[in-house]
Amino acid sequence: KICRRSALAREMSDLQQEFVRVCGEGASPRVVEEGWAAVRGLLEQRDKLANLASCAQAPASFGAQFAAVAYLTGLRLGEPTPVERLVRNAGISVKDFFGSVEEQHLRLHPGEPIPEALRRLKEHYMAATVAWKKYDQLFATLFPSGFVGAATADQTTSDDSKQLGWCAFLVAKCLVFGASGGGNVLDVYHLLVCVIELLLSHLPLDARGGAIWQSLGALVPKEHYPMPAPARAALHAELKADPDRIYKLDSAVAKVSADLRATLGLQQAAGGPSSAPGLLRDAASLRKAREAVDARYAKLVVETKQPLDDRALSSIASLPSASAAGGAMPRGVTSPCRSSSAACARSGNAVLMTPLRDPNPPSSPAHSHLMATPMSGQLECVGWLRAAVRGVPAEEASEALAGYFAHCSASPAEAIE
Repeated sequence: KICRRSALAREMSDLQQEFVRVCGEGASPRVVEEGWAAVRGLLEQRDKLANLASCAQAPASFGAQFAAVAYLTGLRLGEPTPVERLVRNAGISVKDFFGSVEEQHLRLHPGEPIPEALRRLKEHYMAATVAWKKYDQLFATLFPSGFVGAATADQTTSDDSKQLGWCAFLVAKCLVFGASGGGNVLDVYHLLVCVIELLLSHLPLDARGGAIWQSLGALVPKEHYPMPAPARAALHAELKADPDRIYKLDSAVAKVSADLRATLGLQQAAGGPSSAPGLLRDAASLRKAREAVDARYAKLVVETKQPLDDRALSSIASLPSASAAGGAMPRGVTSPCRSSSAACARSGNAVLMTPLRDPNPPSSPAHSHLMATPMSGQLECVGWLRAAVRGVPAEEASEALAGYFAHCSASPAEAIE
């Protein structure tokens, strides 16, 4: 008994150290203390965490659960822990994080609704991720030499240019959408188009070498926003943007330009209220401008209470799912409630779930003894989707969905119909 008690104490100490590591420096001491108390409560209740522990899982396998408990504890105490740090420390994908937060909320606070902050975080992440992927895709085409001439361009100036443009957009998103963070994908995308137009119009003449300039023509004045009507129409057509949405954002872009001028110490000139002369000057000033705009965004993240620091999207978007991180989940598991089944499979208690077996809900008695397969995971996912749209009229796409399809490079509407 004494040896067993000592082993349990060592195991608990290892788990606590792992929990502290996942919380990281971004969590307050109170969040760490009360979060660990919540974890201990789940372990003592013979909950899912206890099931994992009984299967001799390494402490690192608890990353998703620990990140979720830390996030929920921070929300409850009004001391939110930065999500990007939790995800990175735990080594999990954002999708796995969302699933784990919902699951741990149901265990810690049964009967209570999912926090509104989580819904807002999901909307923010979806819109920001779409914007980042679109920006990442367009940058090499629109700015082949970055924000400097080809003669002085190298990998460093290209990286600095890309980061400066992204941070300028994030500053604009904070200023235009405020605390909401811009949950509407179309609104966020059209703001991105506005910022791209602002950057293109401020490019030095020797940096205007992209194919887009064949459409914009040679009559685009330097450091003047908005562009002349013909060039602007060509840009909107190229980026599949709705001109009406863009025009509604023009006054907001003037506010963004004023903020960038103040951040970089620039003066307004004849280019109009939305111009920022000197925004993109040369390679020597590029790094300094990037650092200044980056610092400005970091300040706005706090002031506008953004649910996520979008500078981290390029790194956390590539984090593996829990199925590939540490082997806690088998590949193909789509349910966030099934991580314990993989662990228990190693103990010899698992029953293989085949494609012909009905999907078992997470609350079923047999659930903890079933090992999911890729096929069963897909079948369960289909079941969730059917349940989610049950009762929704399916005659035609809603106006919002039709608008979204219209801005896709290839509309999926016909294939769906």
